[in-house]
Amino acid sequence: MKNQRTIVTILFALLSISLYSQEFSVSGIVKSDKGEPIYFATVHQKDGSRHTMTDEKGFFKIKLSKGKSTLVVSCMGYAHKEMHVNVTKDIEELKVTLKELTLSLNEVVVNATAVESKSGTGVYEIGEQAIKQVQAMNLSDILKLLPGKQFTPADMNSVLQADIRTAASSTANNFGTSVILDGAQISNDANMQAQNPAISLSGGKEVVGRGIDLRSITTSGIEKVEVVSGVASPKYGDLTSGAILVKSKVGKSPLVVSANLNPNTYQFSINIGVQLKGKLGFLTTDLSYTYSNQSPIDNKEYYNNVNAGLRWRTTLNKIREWTNTVSFQLYTSNNGQKFDPDETYERITKVRSQRYMLNINGSLKLLGTTSYTLSGSIQNQYSYFKTLQVDGPFPMTDGLEAGTFFTTYSPLVYDQTTEIKGLPTNFNARLEADQIVESGNYRISFNSGVQFSYNKNYGKGRVSSGNVAGVQGSLASRSAKFHEIPASQAISAYHESKAIRITEKMRHELRLGLRYDYMNNRYNLLSPRLSFNSLLWNKLKIRGSWGISYKAPAMMQLYPGPSYYDYTNLDYYANDLRERLAIVSTYIYQPNNKHLKPSKGDIKEIGIDWSEGKFKIRTTYYHKTLSNGIYHSSELLVLNKQLYRIIDKPVGRQPIVQPIEGESVKILRKINHMKNIYTATTDGVELMISPPKIEATNTQIDIRLTYIETLESDDGFGLQISSYPVGEAGARYGVYERPIDRSKLSNGNITIIQHIPSLRLV
Repeated sequence: MKNQRTIVTILFALLSISLYSQEFSVSGIVKSDKGEPIYFATVHQKDGSRHTMTDEKGFFKIKLSKGKSTLVVSCMGYAHKEMHVNVTKDIEELKVTLKELTLSLNEVVVNATAVESKSGTGVYEIGEQAIKQVQAMNLSDILKLLPGKQFTPADMNSVLQADIRTAASSTANNFGTSVILDGAQISNDANMQAQNPAISLSGGKEVVGRGIDLRSITTSGIEKVEVVSGVASPKYGDLTSGAILVKSKVGKSPLVVSANLNPNTYQFSINIGVQLKGKLGFLTTDLSYTYSNQSPIDNKEYYNNVNAGLRWRTTLNKIREWTNTVSFQLYTSNNGQKFDPDETYERITKVRSQRYMLNINGSLKLLGTTSYTLSGSIQNQYSYFKTLQVDGPFPMTDGLEAGTFFTTYSPLVYDQTTEIKGLPTNFNARLEADQIVESGNYRISFNSGVQFSYNKNYGKGRVSSGNVAGVQGSLASRSAKFHEIPASQAISAYHESKAIRITEKMRHELRLGLRYDYMNNRYNLLSPRLSFNSLLWNKLKIRGSWGISYKAPAMMQLYPGPSYYDYTNLDYYANDLRERLAIVSTYIYQPNNKHLKPSKGDIKEIGIDWSEGKFKIRTTYYHKTLSNGIYHSSELLVLNKQLYRIIDKPVGRQPIVQPIEGESVKILRKINHMKNIYTATTDGVELMISPPKIEATNTQIDIRLTYIETLESDDGFGLQISSYPVGEAGARYGVYERPIDRSKLSNGNITIIQHIPSLRLV
């Protein structure tokens, strides 16, 4: 054993010496085209994990293995630059000039661009130029640049959500799409603002159990967006339908004031980034205000939001290249519904929200490169729903306990009010390390990390007040205390190994990844991820990927609260208010949703790319299955209705009644269960053709064709019941299978980009 240990030690030592002997130092200075040093520019190896940042003097130093490499230098506000270096010895005083990112450049990018990314496969990058050109107001507008999408004005009075690689929009698909802001996953799992979860998870304009409302992320502070529409890196979990990675602006930028107007909506924004004195880094801030109404001639429904961000980035340790960014984000929104005096029914809706988010992230040279993210958010939510009903009277039904109650009637005109006070909080922590080993034509990198997330709602809950009344046999949801509901949490670990072999005309890459999630103290989940690509003769690329991922149920799906069934045993309505009497029974159903499983995403993708000079063609076929989606399913409930008789009718008082012994009837009602019953299978083809630019006129043509077919199935049942008691001739109920829906989407876009650099015009 001792000899074996000695041999292993010697082998590792020899390997270290071998690798060290192959490494050389490459250093230089990065400046702007005005000759000013650029602070915090990123210098990274295109096919590897090695990277560094420039200091306040624009100086950088990076270790590279012997041989040919491509260095990519980039910085916010500047066009990135690629440099090919042949490393045979130390290289010093490398001079790099970055040009300011303006329309005066010969090359502009105004579309989503397919890129190679460590974030996953099927990745599209949308940069600041493209965001400006389409005059995007929020993240939903940005996503319309993806293949298969059309850019149309968004309805800001409706919830906006992501539908990635699907022909059919569904709450399960939206729920499984992850939005990650500067490395921190934005969670909506603790949102419980549903008005009546017994019927649906609708909460006015609040999104409950459906993912992120994209209106909350405006474009003023966004530098770029990466959309992982294929197989995500194992770094990203708690998703089934892709990931949207948003990178905020941090760096030096001039004061920019902008306005975006259309007939229904206007938005004003301001942002600026300043370089602080000495080594204090950068301070960047942005502010935007958006207002929208239902239509130019109808302002009954309105929406407004304020989005503000403040970010500070600096170097904490120059030797360790320890960079750290602290960001604070504030988002407030107000969805409202004004009262119109001409309306028969008075309906007032107010849905307000304020979200505060603090994010700390950074990286340093330790165990290779160590990165970390700490983020926390708290969201103060208030929903108010008031309805003036004019179809009374109805028996008062406000019992919070099961039983039979003597009650009276609502007025002919009465109001019902529901208030919901939520306080969802989220904490997320991630720690990961990257290592790289290079030898000859081979590069092997490792990415390992651990993650912890915590979601809890500390809100007071939901309260119904006013004249709580309803139609006989109605399904109701009343008070709920959110802070008594258990927290949702997950502990995760992941690893990915990437092997690259590069020769003069070939490049082969293989990625193997695995993620483990322990969710809500009950789910143990393993998510394998695999991808490969081969570049042959520097022209033909073949790529493929496969991966599995999971999304845990939201707190509202696990703990929807009790459902109340009210039905009338005796109905005695008199002209004299004092003589009126209704006997109402309340049945309470408390669902136990521990049976719910996480939703599962399974994605397979294969593609072929061809590049000949500046002519490029990219084809992709994918097969995507989303299973165990959580939907409502109806089931039959049989209730016992006791009959009563009136034995005396005193004047000025309620009648005297007694139950009729042995006289009861069975009535039919339906109850909603949340189950893992939704499945969606999608097949799609994407074709992208980029002919060479017409140099004489500086015209670029971009062709994109997409075909998507989605098959949706719901294993639940629809239930239709009659209002007659069991035993009567009219008592019937029908159970129906849900239909299988097939949706097809074909889309073709031809974009002609006419660029006049001298006029800074596109």
